[in-house]
Amino acid sequence: MEFWNTQQWLSGDFNGDGKDDFAKVFNDGGLASIDVHLSSGSGFSFSRWATRQGGFWNTQQWLSGDFNGDGKDDFAKVFNDGGLASIDVHLSSGSGFSFSRWATRQGGFWNTQQWLSGDFNGDGKDDFAKVFNDGGLASIDVHLSSGSGFSFSRWATRQGGFWNTQQWLSGDFNGDGKDDFAKVFNDGGLASIDVHLSGGSGFSFSRWATRQGGFWDAQKWLSGDFNGDGKDDFAKVFYDSGLASIDVHLSSGSGFGFNRLVTRQGGFWDTQKWLSGNFNGDGKDDFGKAFNDGGLASIDVHLLF
Repeated sequence: MEFWNTQQWLSGDFNGDGKDDFAKVFNDGGLASIDVHLSSGSGFSFSRWATRQGGFWNTQQWLSGDFNGDGKDDFAKVFNDGGLASIDVHLSSGSGFSFSRWATRQGGFWNTQQWLSGDFNGDGKDDFAKVFNDGGLASIDVHLSSGSGFSFSRWATRQGGFWNTQQWLSGDFNGDGKDDFAKVFNDGGLASIDVHLSGGSGFSFSRWATRQGGFWDAQKWLSGDFNGDGKDDFAKVFYDSGLASIDVHLSSGSGFGFNRLVTRQGGFWDTQKWLSGNFNGDGKDDFGKAFNDGGLASIDVHLLF
């Protein structure tokens, strides 16, 4: 279970047992290998699920999601293919991944785009989407999954501001079964959050939180349903005198309310890989972090009760 900083870590329910897992993809001689750390509900077990499967380079963006709707989360990567986006999917069988091309040169690709996965049309299959700077405003393109490929369309044009220090996340913030886009940003040293709600074929934009809790660049922001009410929330973990504190912005369906969830619980440093997921299968998303422990990976989970 070696750990190095260029690995990309993702969470998802890769074997379909109702508990989210940790997994990492890494450069293995120019190709991608994937190790999965399956959750038992109280710990992780480690195995190799893909060895040298498709190309790997550092500018690829990797995401997890259930792209074919079979109840098991998959890995996928989007990459620059002559200035356009191509997408390869590594489908999970429950104990390994199989690799195929799902989109070839479909819409533009450049490095400042932010890519996210989610079920944006509510059909039970996760999709790819990207948000990008369009003259200082945010435009969003969605690549809808058919279960074996992606089709591309524009869902939002110049909708709300865009700058590089915003942090974008996906989630079903109003609990209607369709995933949405949202961004958190520095608003005079405090956090404001704008949500782009999905209508199934486009996004509508509104402010859900104004200057709610502190904001600085070293915070790690995540989305998830942290109270188990069916609506995804925002949360941030941050350095608090060498330890991790966590603030949650709970969704009401039309806005966020802010409170401190964890104060100075476990270590915090910049090279940790923080993820959210329902790691014990209780219906509430948790926080977890993977970190370098003498050249190997250790994982701490912060279960929410």
